[in-house]
Amino acid sequence: MCGLFDSPLLTITFRLRSTILDIYCTKIEYDADISALYYLLPEKKAYLDLTKNSAKGIVYAYALLAFALYKNHGVSPPVTLGYTEYNKPYFTDREDIRFSISHTDTHCLCALSNQPLGVDIQTKRPVRSSLIRRVLAENEDPKHFFSYWVLKESYIKLIGRMDRPLCDMKFSITGDSAAFNNTHSYIFNEIPDCRAAVCAADYFEKPELRNVDLAHLLSFAADNNKNT
Repeated sequence: MCGLFDSPLLTITFRLRSTILDIYCTKIEYDADISALYYLLPEKKAYLDLTKNSAKGIVYAYALLAFALYKNHGVSPPVTLGYTEYNKPYFTDREDIRFSISHTDTHCLCALSNQPLGVDIQTKRPVRSSLIRRVLAENEDPKHFFSYWVLKESYIKLIGRMDRPLCDMKFSITGDSAAFNNTHSYIFNEIPDCRAAVCAADYFEKPELRNVDLAHLLSFAADNNKNT
């Protein structure tokens, strides 16, 4: 097999050896007025058209990034981003802080750390057999398709590029932890109707999931807008 690739805001915090890594997740509410979140976006994202559902996921993800960056490091939005040759975003003026974001039809994720990491989230849904063949390696069980998919996508986001087809990535899964190519990952089943994963180079303990209401995100945007 071969090829490519009504939950509130959630916070996952855990220690990656001596590193604190924080992950935030929120449900995408398409009917909600999120225009206030525009202030939190990096300059390059300000053109997004909120009449398109695909753009709303990006708005949520980058708003979460701004929220997490302020809560964990006291950095006020908006932030300035640069991009690698493979289009992986990074903070141009805070190279000590690494991040990864992901969004799907129903939720989005944002993670911060002081070392490279990758996150991915997918809404569970019917998929074509051709996609299953492109994603799964030989002997990987299609019953666990979404777990393998998010693991592989989070690995790609960790290294910043796709160095091999997804079907050539053979993750070893034990419970909710996984390993591949000297990296360590966890699968998250707690987010309704989704699978998510985080991948990093060093070993880390299982995160503890905490819930935070989405209203905090809008309140954060309003408070910061008043201070500009």
